[in-house]
Amino acid sequence: MAVTIPSPDNALHPTDMAPGLYPRPEGIDTSGLARGVQALGQGVERLGAGLYQNAETQRNQQNVVDVANAEAAYAKGLVGLDGKLSQNNDYTSITGLADDGSKETLDNAAALIRDPKTQEAWKARTEVDRIKYVGTVQTRAIGLKHDADTATFSDALDSQMDMATDPSLAPDQRQKAFDTGIASLERAKGSNLITPADYITMRDKFIKGAQQGLSLNLFEVPTGDWPRYGAKGAIAQFPGGGDTCNMFELEIA
Repeated sequence: MAVTIPSPDNALHPTDMAPGLYPRPEGIDTSGLARGVQALGQGVERLGAGLYQNAETQRNQQNVVDVANAEAAYAKGLVGLDGKLSQNNDYTSITGLADDGSKETLDNAAALIRDPKTQEAWKARTEVDRIKYVGTVQTRAIGLKHDADTATFSDALDSQMDMATDPSLAPDQRQKAFDTGIASLERAKGSNLITPADYITMRDKFIKGAQQGLSLNLFEVPTGDWPRYGAKGAIAQFPGGGDTCNMFELEIA
């Protein structure tokens, strides 16, 4: 068998070679096939982009629905929690109950959001609102404590008034009770337990009560017919004197 050695004049050009270094079959154009493969790749790419866009749209719509459900659940939970706390006047515990309850409400509402990133972002935004709510409850607790302290102080002041007007006590003991009451009012004003206006009102009431407890204006005592004595009369009593300082008042014509 004779072997022909290619010469520069009859050697195949690279453009005449098919894949695999075999000579391209004469009369067959493979450029259309390449364009088809390229078009197929572009079509697959567009299909993938479309699928991604559809998935992203569905994810966004899901997030909108989930966040709306979470917002509604959170608001409803706070309303219920606030209703319970409004019936609790224990100022020592309601702030802690508000903090724990609002955290649980927030966590339960956030669980309705299925996308982790969206859930985390929503919780971070809503945490600001939760802290404000706890602050509101804390303000109420401070008000309740102030009311309780004011009531306790008022009771103590009444006790000092009773001592200052008790005729069974020695004068120096009554004076000490009076001085203690005035000093208590001064401290209450200095600590903002009572306002300056309340201080003036309570001080004047205390002084007037102490003075009335040690004196009696018989001209202000109402009288009526007293047949036994044939005149108008009344039974008078010092304020706070119990039954130990009763006296008869008779009008003399």
